[in-house]
Amino acid sequence: MKYLFPVILLVLMNTSLSAQFAENIRTGRPGQAIGPYVLGKGVFQVQSGFEQYFRDYEKQAVSENTFLHNTVFRVGFSEKFEMNTLLDWQSTATKEQGISRTAGGVSNSQIGLRFNVLERKGARPGLGFQYRLLLPAQSEIYRRQHLGSAVAMATNNKVFKKINFVTNWSAIWNGNEAKPHFKYTLSASFDITSKLGGFMEVYGEIDEWTAFYDGGFSYLLNKDLQLDLYGGWQGVEAYKEFFISVGVSWRWVQRQKVK
Repeated sequence: MKYLFPVILLVLMNTSLSAQFAENIRTGRPGQAIGPYVLGKGVFQVQSGFEQYFRDYEKQAVSENTFLHNTVFRVGFSEKFEMNTLLDWQSTATKEQGISRTAGGVSNSQIGLRFNVLERKGARPGLGFQYRLLLPAQSEIYRRQHLGSAVAMATNNKVFKKINFVTNWSAIWNGNEAKPHFKYTLSASFDITSKLGGFMEVYGEIDEWTAFYDGGFSYLLNKDLQLDLYGGWQGVEAYKEFFISVGVSWRWVQRQKVK
């Protein structure tokens, strides 16, 4: 069942097309949520960021500092369909009872596709789906036992005319466990000026309910280039964690007029 979703997307690709290209760059940064829209035909985009995590296991007197470099590549093949890949590299320094150790390498690799089903119109939300294969192509300490997959449904709508509200609902087979994990993201973004934007999010797992929080800012340097800065808090009974992230999103446009 978890590998059936891309077949459904390929069938949906035969539906009628409407323009997806946006005048200003649309990016998954900053934050956890993805939007329901694709890039548009003839568009290539890179979304890259650097993140620093500070985690404390208070009951075990253990602390971890993790540096993560995250990059997403996206290519628009039609006005409704895109392909994308993700690659993470990280290094983690762990301190336990006065002893420090460091480990690192490629920690995540994914390849997938996104399809837009509906554009937002009036009260009707925009709707899209993303499917990714979670590849067992990492450094040894992070390597998945098997090929995994992730399916996400994304919606967006306007709230009070000025707030863009995005939801994500995901099922993830991580490659190490047979059963899926279910996750959610609720994100509200808003324009502060014509170039400066802000956002706030809550996200976590549904099956064992958790709620994590983040928020931050984006700045549009030009219609194809955006910078961002955000941070957040993640905590469960076992640990507490803070993080900060800085990133850039850039697109290259090679389009012909869509009929």
